[in-house]
Amino acid sequence: MHLECCGQSVIPFYGITKVPEKNKYAMVMRRAKYGDLRKYIKNSPELTWADRIEILINISKEFGS
Repeated sequence: MHLECCGQSVIPFYGITKVPEKNKYAMVMRRAKYGDLRKYIKNSPELTWADRIEILINISKEFGS
């Protein structure tokens, strides 16, 4: 699926690795220029719920095309 998803807002995915200290898995991706989406949404008090929903809709449209 990742190979089919390409576009300006898609960050390349390289693989999965295990984080031994936490016994969890992590995705290996290129670092985003402005940080990750979770931190952006969490640390942006000016975003309304409508803004957040619009971001998610736009992401889903990118993957659906």
